[in-house]
Amino acid sequence: EFGRRSNAYTSHWGTAQGEVSVTVNWDRNADKITIDKKQFNRNAGNVFVVIRQPSGNLAATQLASPGADLDAKAALQFIQHHMTNEPVITTARLAE
Repeated sequence: EFGRRSNAYTSHWGTAQGEVSVTVNWDRNADKITIDKKQFNRNAGNVFVVIRQPSGNLAATQLASPGADLDAKAALQFIQHHMTNEPVITTARLAE
């Protein structure tokens, strides 16, 4: 959803327990990102990693901006480099 003051992006996917979704809201006037009640200043970085925990809770992390025009492989490597203590991230692989 795109509006004059804010945008919302919702991602849906299936799991063994059913479908889940995550909504990311961007208040363009305040330049703030909200993910599951957690708010971030976008000028601190434009990479957001959301992990859905087994309990169903969301853990959102903001990372620095990596630069422009990264492909998917470089973006994943950037995230893995900055989140070395998250096994779900360090073991993530892209589909080939």
